[in-house]
Amino acid sequence: MSIDVALMIQKQGTAIGNRGKKRLPVKEVCCSECGGKILSDNTVGIEYVETKRGTKLFFHSRCLERMRND
Repeated sequence: MSIDVALMIQKQGTAIGNRGKKRLPVKEVCCSECGGKILSDNTVGIEYVETKRGTKLFFHSRCLERMRND
């Protein structure tokens, strides 16, 4: 089962404006590990996890690798 990360960011994030020819809304969330911005219009290298308690976590793939190596 594949999860659409951009859709999850659109549901959870805060609006920052519109981009593109169609003026689609862009939302952002913070990386749970490094605190960096993750935008809904660029989800390459972004991971998403929902915990048993319902917490939704977004993080960069490189941050995931860093967490695994520590």
